[in-house]
Amino acid sequence: LEVVEEISLRMLGISKPPPDVASVLEEINEFSHLRGIDLAGNLLSDWEDVLNILRLFPNLQTISLASNRINNLGTVSMGTSFLKVKSLNLNKCNISSFQTIASIGAAMPILEELCVAHCNLADVESFDPSSETNQDENKLERIFKNLVLLDLSDCQLTSWQRHIMKLHNLPQLESLIVN
Repeated sequence: LEVVEEISLRMLGISKPPPDVASVLEEINEFSHLRGIDLAGNLLSDWEDVLNILRLFPNLQTISLASNRINNLGTVSMGTSFLKVKSLNLNKCNISSFQTIASIGAAMPILEELCVAHCNLADVESFDPSSETNQDENKLERIFKNLVLLDLSDCQLTSWQRHIMKLHNLPQLESLIVN
C-alpha cells in the first residue's frame, strides 16, 4: 500500500469519522502517506467531522469534498493541519459565505486550485477583509497568494464590478472560471 498515493471513497455514504478512531488507527496509519483523497458524493455535513477525517491523513495535497452537504464553517477552526493542500474541490456543497472560502484559504497557504462551483457566493460583494482583526493577513491577495485556478461557476455572481473585481489582485491567478 506504500505505492498508493490517492484514494477514492466516492459515494460510500460516509457521514462521520469512525466512532472509535483509536480502534482503527493502526489500519489508518498505513495510509498516512496519501497525497489525495476523494470524498465526493458522501453524506458529510459537519465541518468538525470533515476536518477530523482529513486530519487522519497528514500528507494530503489534493482533497475533493464535492457534492456533500457541508455548510459554512461558522465558528469551526481549521487549525494548521492543512499546510500541504494544493487542490480543494468544494463544488456543489452548501457553502453560502465567502468568509468560509477566505477562512479555508487562510488555513491552506499553498492552495493552488480551488473549485467552489454551484455554491452561492454572492456575499463576496459585502466581504470586507479590512474589517477583520488583522487587516494585513486577511487581504485576499495574501490569503490566496498561490491560487492559480479558481472555479466560481454558477456561484450567483451577477456583477463584474461588485463580485468578480474583488478578486482582481490575486497575484498568481491564471484561470478564473465564471458564468
